Amino acid sequence: MNRHTLQIIVIIVIFFISVRGVSQTYVYLDENSKEVSSQIFYQKCNSSDLYNCLSYKYDGVIISKILYRYQFGKISKDEFEQLRKLIINDSGIDISPSKIIVLKKYDSILSYKREVELHKQHEKYYAEAKAKNDSFNQLGGAKRKIRIFRHDFNKDIFNDILSTWLKETKKCIENYERKFNIKMVFLHQDDPNLEKQYKDFKWLKDRGIFKQIFFKNDRLHYTLILKPNGEYFLAGTHFKTKNYKKLIKNDDWSKYLEDFEKSINGSYPNGKGIFKNTFSYHHSKRCF
Repeated sequence: MNRHTLQIIVIIVIFFISVRGVSQTYVYLDENSKEVSSQIFYQKCNSSDLYNCLSYKYDGVIISKILYRYQFGKISKDEFEQLRKLIINDSGIDISPSKIIVLKKYDSILSYKREVELHKQHEKYYAEAKAKNDSFNQLGGAKRKIRIFRHDFNKDIFNDILSTWLKETKKCIENYERKFNIKMVFLHQDDPNLEKQYKDFKWLKDRGIFKQIFFKNDRLHYTLILKPNGEYFLAGTHFKTKNYKKLIKNDDWSKYLEDFEKSINGSYPNGKGIFKNTFSYHHSKRCF
């Protein structure tokens, strides 16, 4: 073996070692935490509104899991009362013992400083995409359109966004609290100092209690309906407003719980009742 051949072998060995070092291991789990193939995983993910498929990294392994977008549960009446008093104490929102609590969770709330940094990142991505696009178009042939759009951002624009959110949210609260026996609460997990910019609006900063009891997975559920008897319902995205209304209007949830069980056990592959598949992902303005 000559020196040149040896050098080539060394280079090849180093290459495969480096590739192996950066390669990822992927694991796919179904709703019962059973390992499945990637094909079965993605087929099931796209088969029903009931599922929300999330991925996270653990010890160098990318784990993708099928989770239920909705969940029923129950706490005791005493626990409800403790949470009610906690909300009153921490937010200043007055909630009578007979009210249903509708809690909307936000991972973060608006921050001008944070939005400025995000805008800078967007501008950077736009410049890079435009440069690649211009370079491609100079080669001739079919013209390619840039898929990242440029937009302005400043303090006035930020204030307009904040003002619009406040106006629409206050209108939602007033409308639904007038029509139904509920109290709407907006929970966040961000810096409490950011609450000051929301004039005449009361936030609830989570101490970690609501996360521990209801929102253990940050990206799974965003709305909680909690009744005075301790029954609760958690929902993620794509749950229609008319279905929320059914839950807050009716004291007896046995039919909805039964429909949910039949939907997840395969009796109704397309879902049943308020859990029937719609595949309507249009994000219209909504209060829940």
